[in-house]
Formats: sequence, C-alpha cells, structure tokens
Amino acid sequence: MSTTQTIGAPAVPGTGRAQNIALWILQAAAAAMFLMAGFSKLGGEPQTVALFEMIGVGQWFRYLTGVLEIGGAVLLLIPRSPAPARSCWPW
Repeated sequence: MSTTQTIGAPAVPGTGRAQNIALWILQAAAAAMFLMAGFSKLGGEPQTVALFEMIGVGQWFRYLTGVLEIGGAVLLLIPRSPAPARSCWPW
C-alpha cells in the first residue's frame, strides 16, 4: 500500500500556520523599521540632514530614500507583495 502526500501540505500538522505567523511577525517588524527610518528622513531630523550633507548627494536624495523606505514598508504589509518590496532593500 502506498501513501500520497498533497503537494504544499506540511508534513507535521500545524507547522504551516506557525511558520506563517512567524513570517508575518518578521514582516511587521521590518515594516516598522522601514517606517521609522523613512519618517526620520522625511521629517528632517538633524542627524539625517547632516548625514546626507556629509555624503554630498544633496537633500533630494534624503527625500527619495525616505519615500522608498515608506513605500517598501507599505508593500511588506500588503499580502502577495513582499517580493516587490524586497527590491527597495539596499542589500
């Protein structure tokens, strides 16, 4: 007698749900970090203004980076869009 396993079903019952919850927690944490970083850039905190002045790329790049970070955070929280959101990551 042979047994068949449905493709995509977890071998251990309940493992898929726990993994899904863990991934959602990690995505929410990453989105929160992106939101904090993006709003600090758009808010004009003195440290970020000085950093972009020191780099020498201009303040327009600070605004662009802030918008991209906030956009990446939003995409991380929308189901089925984490892959496009990863394109906003610098590494």
